[in-house]
Formats: sequence, structure tokens, C-alpha cells
Amino acid sequence: MVTKLFLTTIFFILAIASQMALWPRLSVFGAAPNFILAVVLFLAVFRDFKYIWLVFFMGVFIDILGGKFFGAASAAFLLVFLFISWLAKQVFVKNSRLSLLTLGAIGVFSYQVAWFLLLRLGLAFGIFSSSAAADLANFLFRILPSSYLMNTLLVLICFYFFKKINERFV
Repeated sequence: MVTKLFLTTIFFILAIASQMALWPRLSVFGAAPNFILAVVLFLAVFRDFKYIWLVFFMGVFIDILGGKFFGAASAAFLLVFLFISWLAKQVFVKNSRLSLLTLGAIGVFSYQVAWFLLLRLGLAFGIFSSSAAADLANFLFRILPSSYLMNTLLVLICFYFFKKINERFV
């Protein structure tokens, strides 16, 4: 129990540190890979609902360190985790490669939709300035397609490696 908690804590710290330091350097068209999203989707597909606390705290740390409006990452990660957990348990078979591909693509798309809706909500309530409206068009037509493709590829690669690690150590 203590070893599992220790390994989870180390993984949590490494995931947050790599998301803040490494992955933004690999941005394409203004969109950086989202390693935390890959972790959240892995937890939703291959782990129990009890890991929701890890998803919440990853979102909180990204909110604190990311500089975006507070609560957006936490809300988006939690919504995606709940949705993909439900899909993985009720609709898809976990062992199929096609279902993993589909769950990864749906998870990335649902994160992008949740993020877009949270941005629209922030604009509607005046959380963002009027210059954010121009950024919203940039987000929809430039960042969203490249972010979707990049994050879907990252999620599929992480699914493969996390599944191998999970089979070996757990």
C-alpha cells in the first residue's frame, strides 16, 4: 500500500513537471501535446473510479501552474475522466485495439469540446477580455486541428507504454 502510494506520488510529480517543462517545447502551430490528458484517459480506461482524486489534483496543479483561468483544467479533466470511464465500462471492450483507438480519439475530442465550452463560458461572463475573442477564432481554426491530431497520437502512444508498464509492475 505504501509502495503503491509512493509510486503514484512520484508519477504524479513527474507527469506535472514534464507537462510544464518538456511538452510545451514541442508545440506545433501553437498547440502543445497534453501529457496530463493522456494520463487522465489512461486512468479512465484502465483504472477504477477511485483514481478520480489523482485526476482532480492534476487539474488543480495545472490550473495553479498554467496561468489560465482557475478551474478550467480541473473541470475539463474531470468531465473527460467521467465520460470516458463511463464509455469504457458501458460501451467498449477494453482489450480491443480498435476500442482503445476509439476511446483515445473520443477522449481527446471531448477534452477539446470541454475546453472550448469553458472558453466560451469565460467570454460570456466577462472573465476574459475582448481580445480573447480573436484568440478564440485562432483556437478553432489553427490550434484545434493540430492539437487534436497531436494529442490523439500522444494518447495512443501512452496507452501502449502505460499498458505495458501496468502489465509488468501491477
